[in-house]
Amino acid sequence: MQTLRGTWSAETEKGRQILNSEEAAEKVLKIRTLLNNNEISAFFLYNNSITEKRRLPMLEHQMTMNFSIYTDLYEKLIPKDHLLRRLNEMIDFSFIEAELESKYSPNMGRKAIPPIQMFKYLLLKANYCLSDRDLIERARYDMSFKYFLGLSPEDDVIHESLLAKFRTQRLQDTKLLDMLLKKSVELAIEKGVLSSKTIYVDATHIQSRYRYHTKREALLDLAKNLRHTAYQVNEKIKEKFPPKPESGKTEEAMNYCRKVINTLKEEPAVSEIPAVKEKINYLEEVLGDIENFEATSDADAKKGYKSRETSFFGYKLHLAMSRERIVTAGVFTSGNTIDGYELEKLVSISRANGMKVKKVVGDSAYGNGPNLRYAKQKGKEGEKNPEPFDLTAPLMVSETHETKAKEGFEYNKDAGMYICPNGHMSIGKKHEKAGITKNGKEKTAVDTYFFDIENCKYCPRREGCYKEGAKSKTYSVSIRGPIYKAHQKYVNTEAFRRLYKERYKIEAKNGELKNRYGCTRAIGRGLISMQLQGATAIFMSNIKRILKLQDEKFKK
Repeated sequence: MQTLRGTWSAETEKGRQILNSEEAAEKVLKIRTLLNNNEISAFFLYNNSITEKRRLPMLEHQMTMNFSIYTDLYEKLIPKDHLLRRLNEMIDFSFIEAELESKYSPNMGRKAIPPIQMFKYLLLKANYCLSDRDLIERARYDMSFKYFLGLSPEDDVIHESLLAKFRTQRLQDTKLLDMLLKKSVELAIEKGVLSSKTIYVDATHIQSRYRYHTKREALLDLAKNLRHTAYQVNEKIKEKFPPKPESGKTEEAMNYCRKVINTLKEEPAVSEIPAVKEKINYLEEVLGDIENFEATSDADAKKGYKSRETSFFGYKLHLAMSRERIVTAGVFTSGNTIDGYELEKLVSISRANGMKVKKVVGDSAYGNGPNLRYAKQKGKEGEKNPEPFDLTAPLMVSETHETKAKEGFEYNKDAGMYICPNGHMSIGKKHEKAGITKNGKEKTAVDTYFFDIENCKYCPRREGCYKEGAKSKTYSVSIRGPIYKAHQKYVNTEAFRRLYKERYKIEAKNGELKNRYGCTRAIGRGLISMQLQGATAIFMSNIKRILKLQDEKFKK
C-alpha cells in the first residue's frame, strides 16, 4: 500500500492524465472497488457517485480524486461500525445529484460545491440537531464529519451562509420529502427489513418559530407604529393621544385605535404626511376586517388545537409508519388541517414508495365516512384505491359530518369539538342516546355542539349561519348509515382492540422526530422550509432504523 501511494505521488501528473482520458470511469471504478474492500486506504474519492460517466457540466471539472497523505487517519480514527461510515457504505447518494441537475447552470458562475456534499451537511444537521453555525464549526475538527462529507482531513469546510443558499436556491422547488422517503423505503425492502402490510397513521403538531399575535396585540402594535411615525413629524402631538387600554379586551383596543386615528386627523399637518397617512389607512383597513385579520411573520403557519383548552401556532406532520417502525409516507400541512383528511395521501404515497398496504391503524380522527368508504371501495388501477384495506380506527362522529362539512364546520378530534368556518371552537356539547321514541320510531344518537353567541353576532360570515336575535347557535350531527353501523360492530371486537393497542408505535415515532431530531419547532419560515427540515429528519430516522433492523437480523 505504501509503495502504491508513493508511486502515485511521484507520477501525479500522469495520474491526472489517466483520469481525464476515456478510460477514466473504468479506472475509477476499479479503484473505488479496492477502496470498498479496504485494500487501498491512501486513496479517497471526493464524491460517492464519482464512477458515473455522466456529470453535470458545471461540476464535471470537480469530480476528480483528491489524494492526501493524511487520509490514513480515517482508517485509524473512525471505527468500522461508526454511523457515518456505515451510511457512506450503504447509500449511493448519486440520486441527489440527478435530482438537482436542473438547478445548476453549465456555463455560468464559479464552480459549485458538489450537491451531494451539501446534502450531507443537511443530514449531519438533522442527525446531530445542530444550528448552521455549530454544524460548520464542528465539521472543522470532527474527522467523522469530514469523512462523511468526502473531504480530506486538511480540507476546509464551507461557509455557513452556503447552507441557506442551498436550501432556498437548490431545494426550494424539489419534492425532497417524497424523494427521500421513496429512497429509504426502497432500501428497507432491498435489505429485507420491511415486509409487513400494516401501516399506522397519526399527526403531530410542530410549533412555528414565530409568535402568533392576538387581534388585540396586533392592533396595539399597529397603533404604536403609527404614533411613532407621527412623533417624527411633530413630537408635541404625543400629549394629545389617548391613554393606552389596560384590559385584555379586543373591543377596547379597537376603540383606542379609532381615537388615535381621530386625533391625527384633527392635525392635517401630520396626518397628510405620506408616511403617516399610509399607516392610518392600513390601521383603518384592519379595523374594518378585524375578524379575518391574522398578524404573523409566518403566513403558512396556522392556529390548531392540541386539546379543548390548549392551542398551538404552526404546522402538522401527518405520518404513515410500517410495523417495523419505518416511515412510509409524510405530509406537512398548516396547523389547522384536520388529521383524518390526509388518509388518502398517506396510503397512496406509502404504496407508491413500494409498501403493500392491507391494514391501516389510526385514531378517531380517521374514522369518518369518506375514509370508511375509501378503504372499502376498489377502483381501477391508477385510481384512488386500487386495492381495499381494513381500517382500524374508532368511529369519529357521524355520517352527517360528511355532508355538513360543505358548510365549513370541521371536527377537531383533539379537542372533541367542532370549529366553525370563521375559526371559533364550540364551547359545549350535548349527547342524546339512540333509542325508540314514544311513537315507536327508531331514534339515532345525536351530538349537539354549542357556540359562543357573542362571536356569532359580529362574525363577517354570519349570513346564512346565524339568525339575528337568536339566543344560541348550535350544530348537530347524528350517527346513521349501514357503513357506520358495520364499522361500529368491528370496533367492539377483540381483533380491533388488539390491533388498536399497537398505535403506541407511531406515537413513539412522533416523539422521536420531535425530541431526537428537533421537529418540535420549525427552524425557518413557511411550509416549504418546514418540509425541507422534516425531510432530512425523517430520512435519517429511517436509515438508522434500517441499520438497527439489519443488526438484529444478523444476530439471529
